Amino acid sequence: NLRRRTEEEPPQAEHATVAQTPITVVQAQGWGSALVLAPDRLAALSTRERPRFGYFDTPPLTPMIARLSTAIFGDTVVALRIVPALCAGALVVLVALAARELGGGRAAQILAAAGTATSVLTLLAGHSLLTLTPDLVLWSAVTLCLLRVLLRGDGRYWLWVGALSGIAAYNRDLIVVLLGTVGLGILVA
Repeated sequence: NLRRRTEEEPPQAEHATVAQTPITVVQAQGWGSALVLAPDRLAALSTRERPRFGYFDTPPLTPMIARLSTAIFGDTVVALRIVPALCAGALVVLVALAARELGGGRAAQILAAAGTATSVLTLLAGHSLLTLTPDLVLWSAVTLCLLRVLLRGDGRYWLWVGALSGIAAYNRDLIVVLLGTVGLGILVA
């Protein structure tokens, strides 16, 4: 059952989440201390040099991020890892906010943030610029907005769901699966 929030907001675990976010970013960068380019990163470099509206295996968002990152931070392996590390940090914050939205207190938010910060998937996505990297952040942001719409009844977040879903579709088409299952769940509930 979907419930609307009537009770007082749960406390926010700002200090713990704020502390875990930079740790995650540093961990993601630290795992990349060996300056070796794997084939997937070579593919990102290759597609970055020839920007198009789409490629046979991926829409253009990830190659555009690679191009922007190397334009700002230089043409190095470390430059390709800065944006993914920041995405991993953003993911930790979004998961803690989702735990808060679901009624979790400080302990639940800290546990959610710590679990996300130390998970292999977050560290992998925070280490390499893959299509998975922006997907994790965008899916989490869409989920947080959907929670705010469904639990608070705040219709303003539908605009954010649409905008973030559009950006996510520019990365991979799988966001349709999330939206379809949420829509099906709303119909069944």
